[in-house]
Amino acid sequence: MRRRTRILFKYWWRSAQKFIFFKVLHTDDPPYRLAMGVAIGLFMGIMPIMGIQMIGTFFLAWLFRANKLVGQPFVWVSNPLTAVPVYYPCYLLGAKLMVETPVKYEWFVDKIETAPPGWWDLIRYYSSALLQIAEPLFLGCTVVAFLAATPTYFIVKYGVIWYRLRRWGQLIPPTSPRAQKLQEEMERRQHAREASSDNQIVHTTPKAATQDTTHPL
Repeated sequence: MRRRTRILFKYWWRSAQKFIFFKVLHTDDPPYRLAMGVAIGLFMGIMPIMGIQMIGTFFLAWLFRANKLVGQPFVWVSNPLTAVPVYYPCYLLGAKLMVETPVKYEWFVDKIETAPPGWWDLIRYYSSALLQIAEPLFLGCTVVAFLAATPTYFIVKYGVIWYRLRRWGQLIPPTSPRAQKLQEEMERRQHAREASSDNQIVHTTPKAATQDTTHPL
């Protein structure tokens, strides 16, 4: 069992490394779009809307012009295995902010253990359960999600900037189509400036020709 857990951990760790390396650091997108995509995915992952979190992440990424794919794995911060550890503290926070008496921890565990199979049945089941604790749960999750997503945005943004400047000396990967277009545009502007400078030199009147050549009698 321990060996199997170790192998599984190594697999997920390598997958996470590949994701960060290829999908975040080397993606053809500016750092702020990548950071916003990760922050949105984490924000939606903490919200108690399991079943439609990925759809919500895609919509918010489209709305805020963020990267639409990089945030999808972070939605799985909440899943049937982590639902109680994630949502129960958020619920307690919301109940405390609303000055309400919270339900027992066992209530959450029972709802997870008795969940029905099937995507649609699962959504209906959790929707019915959430109505009983909806207000404090959503309030607590919103506060926690905002507190988690805000520093994540800045950490990812400046982390990507630091990595790219150190590796390539620019904020966009040099092999990306965006970088190639920028390079072509810079070369075109440079040629235009050189051509304009050459034309000014050719049409400039020599100083000697403008001096008065008349001699006194």
